Amino acid sequence: MADGGLIAVDDPRKDDVRALLGRHLSFSLEATPPEHAFALDVDGLLDPAVTFYSFRANGELLGMGAIKQLDLEHGEIKSMHTARAARGRGVGRAVLGHLLDVARSRGYRRVSLETGTMAEYAPARALYASAGFIACGPFAGYRPSEDNCFMTLPLAAAAS
Repeated sequence: MADGGLIAVDDPRKDDVRALLGRHLSFSLEATPPEHAFALDVDGLLDPAVTFYSFRANGELLGMGAIKQLDLEHGEIKSMHTARAARGRGVGRAVLGHLLDVARSRGYRRVSLETGTMAEYAPARALYASAGFIACGPFAGYRPSEDNCFMTLPLAAAAS
């Protein structure tokens, strides 16, 4: 399925993106205590350090993801979400692969992410682990908690 889609920089202010982002934020706040939920809203995605991408097939928004520059060698994966109807069709894997390609093209030596520890996040953690991400400590000002899982991927090792 994912072969038929297009991943491109997109505007998080678009109506369909706002709708999918709303579902992402709702999921995050339903599964995670608010003080440990770090999903970005539209304003967060408009931060100049963040580049937002959508996955569309025949114009229909099926998934999204973003990459945030933490410093010249370190990026963070943010706002990964696949529309419910498109789950299990490779959309999330395609978006993650695209974000990792962007990170490599920017010269990042490492990409990290934060996700939840609850059962609802198990598919996300499995996707990240299958791409080579490993557990790590908090980064970029995050604090450790039982609700948050931190993962990182050293790109120098992944590219060799």
